[in-house]
Amino acid sequence: MDETKITLHRWQEPAACHVIQKIRYEVFVEEQKVPADEEIDRFDPVSLHVLVHLKTRNGVYEPVATGRLISDGHIGRIAVLKPYRGRGIGLLMMEVLEKKAMEKGISTVELDAQLQALPFYEKAGY
Repeated sequence: MDETKITLHRWQEPAACHVIQKIRYEVFVEEQKVPADEEIDRFDPVSLHVLVHLKTRNGVYEPVATGRLISDGHIGRIAVLKPYRGRGIGLLMMEVLEKKAMEKGISTVELDAQLQALPFYEKAGY
C-alpha cells in the first residue's frame, strides 16, 4: 500500500468535517445515488470519524477515504474514492475503527451495509 496517514476527527472540526462530507458526497450521492438529504444523519455529530490520506508524488497527503464509529459500536459510512479502491484502504479503516471501539470498551461492533459492499465486509471478517 502507498504511504498512508490516518487521522481521527469529530464532526465539530470544520476543516475535517468539510473533507469528510466531500468524500462521502462523491461516493454515496454522486456515485451510488443516495439522496443527499439522507447522507448526513443525527449520528455524525456524536461519531468518531477517520480520514485516510495517501502521500502523492509531490509529498502531499491527499484525503482519499473516510468512515465512522458511532458510540454504540456501529461502524459505517465507509467511503473510499473510486481511484483508490482495491488497495486495502477500506480494510485499514475497519481495523482502526475496530481498535478504537475496543479502546472505548465496546466488545461487539456492528455495521449496516449496502448489498454491493457485502464482499468487502466479508473480506473484513463480517
